[in-house]
Amino acid sequence: MRRFQSPSAASTGFTLIELLMVMVVMVIIATAITFIGTSALRREELNSISVGLAGWLETVQRASRRLSPSGCQVVFNPGTLTSHSAIATVSAVDPVASPAADACGVPTEFRLPSTIHDRNLQVNLDSGGDRIVFTPRGTTTALSPLVIRVRRSTGGSARCVRISPILGLVAIGTDPDGTATTCPEASYDEAT
Repeated sequence: MRRFQSPSAASTGFTLIELLMVMVVMVIIATAITFIGTSALRREELNSISVGLAGWLETVQRASRRLSPSGCQVVFNPGTLTSHSAIATVSAVDPVASPAADACGVPTEFRLPSTIHDRNLQVNLDSGGDRIVFTPRGTTTALSPLVIRVRRSTGGSARCVRISPILGLVAIGTDPDGTATTCPEASYDEAT
């Protein structure tokens, strides 16, 4: 009968090289997860802002039909905006006919969230001026589409909110790499 001997002290445990290799692999995995998570956070932040803006614009459009005898005017604030900055404000077209501050029946401003991952977002108006008027019929007085482009100051993908002329339909589009001057026509889907 053969007896098993207990392993010697030199053959138990891991070597220093094995431990270092495990640590290197763990650091690589952690870095990849952090990068993927940060990219997803930035993308979802832009999605959230563009969907929120599209929903707010549709609410203004509906309110102009119900509440405002003169229509509602939305004025956009392009440029580099920081957290909690107003992207757009709404007011009654004729304040004498609708003297209340919220005559359009919606929050008077659409603001960025109080926390933004990169601190700054670039808001550009690609076409159509810096304002749009929703009439009491729910249509617009614009003759060309108004496109609001939201992207990070540091670059990357962009989201666009487009208000069509006349009918005032709101749609959201995307520019995946952020290099085009506007979002491609095929990328627009009807919002909310």
